[in-house]
Amino acid sequence: MRMLTPIIVVTFSLGLIFANAVDFTSVFEWDKFEYEGSNIPAYHPLYMAVFEKRVFLSLHQNEGAPLTLVSLPLSNASAPPPKLAPFPSEQLHINYKNKCEAIQAARGIDVDSAGRLWVLDAGSSNCPSKLWIFNLLNNDATELVHTFPSSVISRISKKRMVHDLVLDETQDDCLAFIADSKADHLVVFSMKSNTSWPVKTQEGGKFGALARSAQSLYLMKKMQDQNNLYSVSLAELEAGSRSVNMTSSNFTETPYRMLIDACCNLYAAVENMNHIKKWKLADLSTEQILFGNYTMTSTVIPFTLALDKCGNLWMTEDQGGNKKPRFKLQMASVGSKPESRTADCNISGENSSSTSGAISIICNGRGGSITKLVHKMKILFYALICANALSLILFCTIILWALLLFARKKISISKREPEIEMQEISVVSHPDDVQNDSAASPVQSDSSEGDEYAVPAEEMDCEVLPEPENLYDDVGPAAQPIPAQALYVEMKSPRYSPKSFVNSQQ
Repeated sequence: MRMLTPIIVVTFSLGLIFANAVDFTSVFEWDKFEYEGSNIPAYHPLYMAVFEKRVFLSLHQNEGAPLTLVSLPLSNASAPPPKLAPFPSEQLHINYKNKCEAIQAARGIDVDSAGRLWVLDAGSSNCPSKLWIFNLLNNDATELVHTFPSSVISRISKKRMVHDLVLDETQDDCLAFIADSKADHLVVFSMKSNTSWPVKTQEGGKFGALARSAQSLYLMKKMQDQNNLYSVSLAELEAGSRSVNMTSSNFTETPYRMLIDACCNLYAAVENMNHIKKWKLADLSTEQILFGNYTMTSTVIPFTLALDKCGNLWMTEDQGGNKKPRFKLQMASVGSKPESRTADCNISGENSSSTSGAISIICNGRGGSITKLVHKMKILFYALICANALSLILFCTIILWALLLFARKKISISKREPEIEMQEISVVSHPDDVQNDSAASPVQSDSSEGDEYAVPAEEMDCEVLPEPENLYDDVGPAAQPIPAQALYVEMKSPRYSPKSFVNSQQ
C-alpha cells in the first residue's frame, strides 16, 4: 500500500483541480486600448458580450474617447493585438452630443439566441435613454431602437442611472430587464410589443447588478451596509405583472456584474476587488475564488464577464495604473452554457419561419478548442482512475499469491524436518570412485612423521575397522596391490570434527 499511496494522492489532487480550479487563457493583451484608425486611447470596459468569433465591449466615456461601443475579432490571434473597431460603425457615434440618433453612452449589452445584440444606451443630458437591437447575422443592421418614456426612465439625467441588462427569451417574446439604481422600480421591455413598463416591488428599486436563472431573476441591492440578493419569479414578470414579490437572501458581496449558468452557478465581480467569485445558488454561504485573490485594486471596475454558447467564461481585466500590459482579454472553459430558453423573437411575426428562432452556435473557434481540450483532459483523468484501480487489484493479487506460496513452502519444510532428524548420515564408497594409483590416493602411515596432517595415535580415540583378509595370498607368484577402501570412522578428538574420513592401504 505504501507504493500506491503517492498514486492515490495524485489522483485525488487531480480530482480537486478538475472540480474547482479554472485556468484562464490569455487571448489578447494591450498596454493601452486604441480605436481602429486612430491613436486615441479608450477607457476601461464596462460590459461585455460574446457571439461566435466576436467580442463586444461597452466602454467608459470621456471627452477624448467618445466611442462607447466596440467589437474585437477572435478569428485570428494577431500580434500586435487588434484595435477596437466602432460598432456598428463610426457614423453612429460621431457628433453624438448634438444628435440623439447616435449612441450616447453604451452600458449593459447581451446577445440573444437569434444572433441579436442588445445595447442599453444611458443617454445624456440632452438625450433620453434608449435600447438598441442589432442583427449580427444581417451585416449588423439596426433592427430596433426603443426610446424609454419618461414614466419608465426619467428624462432628467441626474435622476437616472441605468446600467445592467438581462434578457429572457420565452416561446413567443423576448424580454429585457433593466436596472436603474436611482429609480424605485425595475424596468421591463417587450420586443414583441415594442413597449416598456415599470415593475414595483415591496423593497422599492435602486437595484444594481442583475442575473437570470431558469426560474428567477436575481437583483442585487445594498441597504444600510447590508448586502441583499433578491429573487423574483420569471413567471410573474413574463405575465406582465406591474407589481411583484421578492425573496431576500443574505449575500457576502456587492457585485457590479453577475452571471448565472445552466448549472445554477453564480459568477460575480466586485468593485475594487482583484477577484472573481463563484457560488452555488443553493448555497450562497460557500464561495470559491475563480480568479485572482483577496487584494484590492486601484481600478473601480477591474473585470467584465460574459458566457458564450460553448460553455466558456470570457473576462476582460484592467490592472490599472502603469502596469503593463494593462488590459487583458482572457477566457476559460467552465463547462456550462448560460441559462437560456428557446424563443422566437421576431417582431410582430415578421420574417417568421417554421423553425425556432434559436440558431446553431459555432463552437469551432478558440472556445471550442479549449472545450475539447478540457473534455480530453477529463477523459484522461478518468482513465487514470481506472488504471490506478486496476493497478491496485493487480498489486493485491500478487501479494496474495506470494503469501500463499510462502505458506505452502513453510508447510512443506515443517513436514520434512522430522525425517531429516531421524536419518543417519552415511557415505557409501564405490569401487569406481577409488583410484588404483597409490600416488593419486596416498596411503596414510601409522606414524605422523613427515606428514603435517597426520594425527598422533595418542591424541586419537578411533575405532578402526579390521582389515579384510587377503583372499589372494595363495594365488600367483607374488602379491598384487589391492584397491584401497574408504573406511568410515567417528572422530572423538577435540582437534577435529566428530566425523572424518581416514584412508587406509592394504
